[in-house]
Amino acid sequence: MKKIIFLVLILMSSVSFSQEEDAGGDTFRNTLNLGQVANDQPATATFAISYIAPTSIDGSKYLYDDWKNVGVLETAKNKKYRISNLNYDVQKDVFVSKVSKDSVHEFSTVNFKKIVINNKNFKVVHKNDENGSIFMEVVGESKDVILLKDYKLTIRGGVFSPTTGQGNDEYVISYKYYLEKNGRITPMKFKKSELLKVFGSRADEIKTFAKKNKLSFKKDKDVKRLFLHYNNL
Repeated sequence: MKKIIFLVLILMSSVSFSQEEDAGGDTFRNTLNLGQVANDQPATATFAISYIAPTSIDGSKYLYDDWKNVGVLETAKNKKYRISNLNYDVQKDVFVSKVSKDSVHEFSTVNFKKIVINNKNFKVVHKNDENGSIFMEVVGESKDVILLKDYKLTIRGGVFSPTTGQGNDEYVISYKYYLEKNGRITPMKFKKSELLKVFGSRADEIKTFAKKNKLSFKKDKDVKRLFLHYNNL
């Protein structure tokens, strides 16, 4: 009897349950690690079970809350296509059109150079430090520089509460700004002092225009107006 109890304890100690962050939902993963077989001796094996608790993810990986968006896609050969039910999948960095309740069609960066959706202009950008290309929003543009906005998706882990249990994970869309000049793309701090440097010798005129029209250097739509004014000086 003692030997049986001892064997049961060994088996129980080899099974471990742990909670891991996984955006994939319910998974039950079994791992079998076999030691190296030498001289025809049987390998020793340890069998571990890791349980990943079911997790729901709140929010959305899409830039827009709904699919009531119409966009114009422009190819590298300057052909334009009007597409409905359009959205931007931030996680995959692709534009998609909803074709049915549970399926979407993806548009590759290989085929398009520019996409306009809800008055936002996205262009295909080749980053200096990465292979391939990505979409970035054009916030402002002049003959010398282009101000770009790059969207990224992360998953924030849910907070555990003793009363309600494990909270759901959450999609979080963040963004960074970049400046494209002479074919080079560099990170940029989106603040007044840095933006005024972009306008060079016209910085004082841009500052006066912003003050007169109550424009903010912290809002995309206002900065876009500053670029339009700059281009008309």
